[in-house]
Formats: sequence, structure tokens, C-alpha cells
Amino acid sequence: MKDAGITARDVKMTEWEKLVLAITAIGYDPRDIKAYDLIDIISNKENMKASNEYFTPQYAIYALTSRNYIDLIPNDGKHITKDDLDGYIHEWAKGALGSKGADGSAVIGNTTPDMWTMQLQPIAAYYNPNAKEGDEYYDVKQAMDHVFAQFSNAQTYKGSFWGGSVDLDGSIDLNNAWTNAQVYMTLGMAHANIFDKMYIKDGKTILDGVLERFDVKNGTTDFDNSSYEPAQICRGIDSLVRAAEGRVSIFDCTDVKDSTVPVNNAIAALPDVYKITSADKEKVDAARAAYDKLSDVKKASIKQETINKLTDAEKKLSQSQPVKVTGIGLDKTSADLMKGDTLQLTAAITPKYATNTKIDWSSSDPTVASVDENGKVAALKRNSRNNSRI
Repeated sequence: MKDAGITARDVKMTEWEKLVLAITAIGYDPRDIKAYDLIDIISNKENMKASNEYFTPQYAIYALTSRNYIDLIPNDGKHITKDDLDGYIHEWAKGALGSKGADGSAVIGNTTPDMWTMQLQPIAAYYNPNAKEGDEYYDVKQAMDHVFAQFSNAQTYKGSFWGGSVDLDGSIDLNNAWTNAQVYMTLGMAHANIFDKMYIKDGKTILDGVLERFDVKNGTTDFDNSSYEPAQICRGIDSLVRAAEGRVSIFDCTDVKDSTVPVNNAIAALPDVYKITSADKEKVDAARAAYDKLSDVKKASIKQETINKLTDAEKKLSQSQPVKVTGIGLDKTSADLMKGDTLQLTAAITPKYATNTKIDWSSSDPTVASVDENGKVAALKRNSRNNSRI
């Protein structure tokens, strides 16, 4: 894209934001892409201001909080900060409360249009049912309690939710996949109890609504492409499942294992190599341990300059103080050799930057096998099976 002269604003901001979510969800770091730093792009205030796509700020919140990137963005006036995101949350909470009647009481609607739900959806992740007046997100609690009531009003006798749409022939679409999906996502993000009595209508639950036109036994459905959107429904159900299992919400990727993000963060947090002292040993060890736990494919995605910073820190530590060996592992711990056969053993020392990495090789029974100074084993004696057990 860079070679083609494509700039950040040539791509929709919501596409950048969704790309950040996708990359983060599969365990890679969107700041560590060879062509672009995607977090810099989506947190740039001018880029946000220039965007005219629906839900740009909503997806910015999802992306920037998916792995706590927002805490690492420079507070330089050019990028949005956590305070900016909180501003959006409080603004949407205020909007979600709706209007009041002549007597000052809340007016609760009886529809839940998917666009309305998507607009307020990010506040669900900040919902705390035990929040009290004076707490930072008490307004979110008030707003979400109002939203829950509106969801309940909009729930039909099928268990599904009405978005307010009426077909051209005058019929009412009581089980709209897009409407249902956004309600499911919101309820899941808020970790709401979907089996609460407020979400049971005519004996039907939310799950009855989504399964109405499915034959689970035969694995068939009478939905078609014009009346069903599998991707959104799957996200909605996943959100509900996460809540039921007590997991983090759907856009929160902090539970992703084998992720390069915490590794990059740990290495980036290390002092410059000339400032490294023995006091930093614990941090360096932790960064190395995090890197070593990555799969080979994830290690290959880490920038060489990042790896160099870690190894340079380790070298500096080894020069400043003796580092003891904490363990030695062998690539093979047993083998069957015929008399006269040889076997090369390879040892791995932990930590790799130990001061003394010299290994003294010896055989516990030189009559059975010998070993030279490089770890090469030679079988000398046969047993009853004509081999040597090493």
C-alpha cells in the first residue's frame, strides 16, 4: 500500500479500526506491521476528524481498548487519549437515557433499532450494576438500566427483538437478525443475565428467538441471505456465551494467548541499553521469558530492532555482573546405540546470557559409553540385545 502511495485517509477509518481488532484477536501487534503503525493511524485526531463513516468513534474505542493500547498512546495533543474516550462514553450514556415525560419520568421506547443500539453499544463494557452516585461511570449504570428496560419493551412474544421496521406490504418483522445480533452483543458486553424474567416473554427466552427458524436436529434453516446475517448473529451469540462463561467481553482481546503485544510492551519498557543496570535484571528476565513462550511464527513477526534491544540488554547485564546458570537441558535424554555408534548431544543453557556457558561433559559409566568435550557420545559396550542403552 505504501509503495502504491496509499495514505491512511485513502482507507475508511472504520476499516483500519476493524483491522486492528482482527490483528489483535489473532495475537499479533498492530503497531508492529512493516508498512504501518495502525494504532498511530486510528488514534490520530485529524484522521478521526476527517472521517465521515458511521461509528468511527465507537470502533476506535473497541480497537484502542482491545489490548489497552490507549494507555500507551503519547499525550501530545495530536492523538486521542483515555480522557477523550471517556468523553465519548459519558456523551453516549447521556444520549441513551432518552427523553422524559411531562411529569419528569423516563420515557422508555418499545423498539430497539440496530443503528441506535450500535451507537450506544460501547458503554455496555463500562457497566457496573453496583455503581453508586459519585462513581466515575454511575451515569453508564443509569443509561444501561434504561437500555435494558427498552430491550425488554422491544422483546416480542417470540423471544426476539423488534427494531421498529415494517415491510413494504405492511407486515412487521418481529425477528430481524440484524436487530437481534446487536442486542445480543450489548447484553453480553454488559454481562447481563439473559434469563432474567424481564427477558422472558410468553414463556420464550432470547435463545428461543434466535433458534426460531432453525431445525437444530437436522441442521437446517429456512433463513436466506436476505433475512439473515450469519456473521453478526455469530458475534452476538459469542458475546452471550462469553458473558455466561465469565470471560472478558467480545472486543476485549486481553485473553488472547501467544500474543506479541505484551512481549513488545515488555521490551519497549526496558531502559536504553546504556542505562541498563543490575536493578533491571528482573524486567529483562521477564521480557525474555515472555518472548521465549511465543510460538516460532509469532517470534518471526517481532521486529529485529525489538529483538536487538532485548539481546543488547542481556549482554549489558552479563557484563555488569555474573549471571548464574539456572538449568541445562539436552536435546535427547535417552538413546539406543550399537557398539561403535556415535551420538551428538546438544545442551541448552538457561538463561542464554549466563556468564559461564562452558559445559564439562562426562560419562557416568565410561565402560558403556564415552563422551568428548563437545558432547559427542560413543557406544563402547553391548548388552544382551547387542546395543548400548544411553
